[in-house]
Amino acid sequence: MKKEVSDTLGFVPQKDIVYNKLLPYADKLDGESNEFLARIKENLGRAVYLREIWPGVLFWTRKLSTYLRLYGRKFSKEDHVLFIKLLYELVTIPRLEISMMQGFARLLINLLKKKDLLSREDLELPWQPLYELHERILYSKTEHLGLNWFPSSLRPRSTSRHILVKLAQRCSVDALLKAL
Repeated sequence: MKKEVSDTLGFVPQKDIVYNKLLPYADKLDGESNEFLARIKENLGRAVYLREIWPGVLFWTRKLSTYLRLYGRKFSKEDHVLFIKLLYELVTIPRLEISMMQGFARLLINLLKKKDLLSREDLELPWQPLYELHERILYSKTEHLGLNWFPSSLRPRSTSRHILVKLAQRCSVDALLKAL
């Protein structure tokens, strides 16, 4: 079964929605999803290349989110890793509007949700940009001016370090030792 699907699509899909096979037009779904994914990859790549965050990148990341809802993770492991790395870079762009960052972060979290699809060897992300983002948001100099508003329920600095240590325990030790 996997061989037939990989021959049709050109790759082995990570995890598609099993209920799509029950649809009356299930035989056309592979071609439709492949075309939609190709269009997303092409236009998202073009928007990033042109540095057109608004409206290009934002529009095509929303299309990727729609793709995930319609077809699941019906793309290769390599595409999955590349989407995660791209969204990670988008989230950590300095001085990015909070609303855009939130949209990118939601999609990134959605892609990272299924822990069984990616191993530690498949994906390694640097922790420093997230720590800098945390510092920039938590200790914003413009919040008191009303330019940015962040919830007061954010944890104190010591707890944030505790969370970073807990998250670091999931990472590979070699990468952490190199960073320190």
